[in-house]
Amino acid sequence: MRLCRVGLFCLPFSALLLSFILLTVSACTKQGTPEEEIRKSIDLVAGSVREKDVKAFMDAVSRDYRDPSGLERRGVKGMIFRQFMAPGELKLFVRDVAIEVVEQNGTRAVVEARIFLVRAGTGESIAETLPTDAEGFRFRVVMGLEEGRWRARSAEWEAVGLLGLI
Repeated sequence: MRLCRVGLFCLPFSALLLSFILLTVSACTKQGTPEEEIRKSIDLVAGSVREKDVKAFMDAVSRDYRDPSGLERRGVKGMIFRQFMAPGELKLFVRDVAIEVVEQNGTRAVVEARIFLVRAGTGESIAETLPTDAEGFRFRVVMGLEEGRWRARSAEWEAVGLLGLI
């Protein structure tokens, strides 16, 4: 099975990156509901992508992460590192976030969303700042509350293209 398509992004990386950015809580406090905490975390995790901070990003991934394709936490870290080292700025746009807490004790949640990810050049000219690659995805991520923090335990995704985000 070929995992990468032509372009800057490897499909599993893009999907994982987007799902973790969207769905991972960097810290859980007693101040809000699980839904509120997950929504607050979107900006914090997005910041780790803007800053290309692998450590902050991986803090949002469960030690027990395993997705339906068999990818585990170590594989996620390798893909994240490789993509963060690539030149260009990463930008993302998140739409239609739906959060459902699925266990009575509030320790598990399913999050669905649509995401648009763009890699843009960072040069001085217009040509160097235009998007060099863009992708759209629909995600479903299972989150778990571990040691007071929400972390991604599994993710499923579907490429929907840019028109699928409209």
